[in-house]
Amino acid sequence: MHDYKAALQSKQRALTLRIKLFGEEHESTADTYRTLGVTQHALHDYKAALQSKQRALAIRIKLFGEQHESTADTYRTLGVTQHAIHDYKAALESHRRALAIRIKLFGEEHESTADIYRTLGVTQHAMHDYKAALHSKQRTLAIRIKLFGEEHESTADSYRTLGVTQHAMHDYKAALQSHQRALAIRIKLFGEEHENTADSYRSLGVAQHELHNYKAALKSKQRALAICIKLFGEEHESTADSYSKLGVTQHELHDYKAALKSKQRALAVRIKLFGEEHESTADTYVELGVTQHEMHDYKAALQSHQRALAIRIKLFGEEHESTADSYRTLGVTQHAMHVYKAALQSHQRALAIRIKLFGEEHESTADSYRTLGVTQQAMHDYKAALQSHQRALAISIKLFGEEHESTADSYTTLGVTQHEMHNYKAALQSHHRTLALRIKLFGEEHESTADSYKTLGTTQHEMHLLQSSSAV
Repeated sequence: MHDYKAALQSKQRALTLRIKLFGEEHESTADTYRTLGVTQHALHDYKAALQSKQRALAIRIKLFGEQHESTADTYRTLGVTQHAIHDYKAALESHRRALAIRIKLFGEEHESTADIYRTLGVTQHAMHDYKAALHSKQRTLAIRIKLFGEEHESTADSYRTLGVTQHAMHDYKAALQSHQRALAIRIKLFGEEHENTADSYRSLGVAQHELHNYKAALKSKQRALAICIKLFGEEHESTADSYSKLGVTQHELHDYKAALKSKQRALAVRIKLFGEEHESTADTYVELGVTQHEMHDYKAALQSHQRALAIRIKLFGEEHESTADSYRTLGVTQHAMHVYKAALQSHQRALAIRIKLFGEEHESTADSYRTLGVTQQAMHDYKAALQSHQRALAISIKLFGEEHESTADSYTTLGVTQHEMHNYKAALQSHHRTLALRIKLFGEEHESTADSYKTLGTTQHEMHLLQSSSAV
């Protein structure tokens, strides 16, 4: 049981006493600032945590200098809080500084060095530098296996966090293997009914979901939820997260009523735990809105997406990845409600933010071009739509190559616009390409493959009518 408020009071009292006894610039005072910062961080009071940790760092540098174990430890914990407030550049610098000190003091193959490689990798991941993150996490894993062996808590943690980055790089098979290894170790060490085991079931389910093995994903996520409820009860962060992840897979299985119920439960728990204006609450509003949209309850979906957007703008500002995501999902619902001007503005805003944050050649930018093109087409601005879809396709091919789900999606939307422009030959080529890709990626008996056959058939039908009328 974590009674952070009581801990905060105790540490604040300890700080007051140590300043009175030893003064500000003392080892014990620095240690208390550090531990106070850790508790403030746990309470999500990141500004106070940042100040406490910065004070601890300043004292330790003055007392011990840069090349000291305590200084390295403070750089590391400071980086964790900088990461939490999304100041990733500062966090990266803090983690790199801690890593350099620890390598100098302890060498590469040391527990403390491995810990820093892990936190460095987490920040690199958040900055979308997945190659660097993969390298850092692989280095962590190698050190921990050498120090502790395979069947160790830290090794399991490394497999899990490695899987998260492999997932982000769309290497889902590797991610699945990493999460399966983490789960096996955790079950052996802790048994089934443990929070780390629940965490592995949840992350395994996410990988299974991406591999379109939804039945396996459902089982994994249901197991995670059952463990969390037994361990923590309904009103707990891990339980809310499990409900949220379960809802995503239920949605994909078209069990929208179950998905809605799971997401509503996640939202209720998160509002109770964190309040309205919190990152997790905003995330849940988005997920809820996606399911409401699929159930054609567009008014409810619109409200959910608008609420998520408002929270994210307040928390992160306009030019943030999550804000761009909210503009995108809001635009999709506005489009479904035939409010095309509003949808166009939302998609244009999402695109502008993503270009500023990630540049042109990024998968999120390609996604924005694609959704923008769909709305431009609905507004009968076919030339603009064609340009948007061509841009999305070019980015997808450059990033992922021809044989990728995103590339297939881009060929589909491009083909639909070419069809509307009565360029049936070009549309036919695009739809044939989509179909070939989807059969190779998913096989014949898949929802996306069926969609491709349908759109291809529509264009073939129009070409037949055109040829028949020409013959007459």
